[in-house]
Amino acid sequence: EPPLPTPYAAKCSGSLLDQIGGNMKKGITITANGFYGPQGRQVRLPLSKSDWIIESNDLVFDGYHLTNLEMECAGIYALGGMLGHEVLTCCVLLANRYEKRFVENPQERINALITEVLGRLT
Repeated sequence: EPPLPTPYAAKCSGSLLDQIGGNMKKGITITANGFYGPQGRQVRLPLSKSDWIIESNDLVFDGYHLTNLEMECAGIYALGGMLGHEVLTCCVLLANRYEKRFVENPQERINALITEVLGRLT
C-alpha cells in the first residue's frame, strides 16, 4: 500500500540450494529497507503499518513460508544477477519478531552456520 515500496521477488540459485541447502529450513527472506520502522520496531515515531509482521507471518509463495527478515539480501541478489553470479541466502534466525523471542549465544550460532556452509562448499 502507498507510501510503502512495491515488493518484488528474487529466486536463489537452484544449484547452490542443492549443494548447500540439505537439511536447512527453506523459505522466504524479506529484505527490510531499514533497521527500525521497516522491521516493525517503534522507537519514537508511530509506525505507518504496525501490524505488517503479523500479517507477513501468513505469507506463502510457491509453497514456501516466510522464514526470515533482514537488511542485505536484496542488494546481494541484485548485484549477483547483474554480474551473472549465483546467489543463495543462508541465515541464522536470531529473533522471532512474531513471538518476540531472541536466541541465546547468537555468535555461536552464527559461527556454526558459517562453518556448516563452508563445509558444504568443499
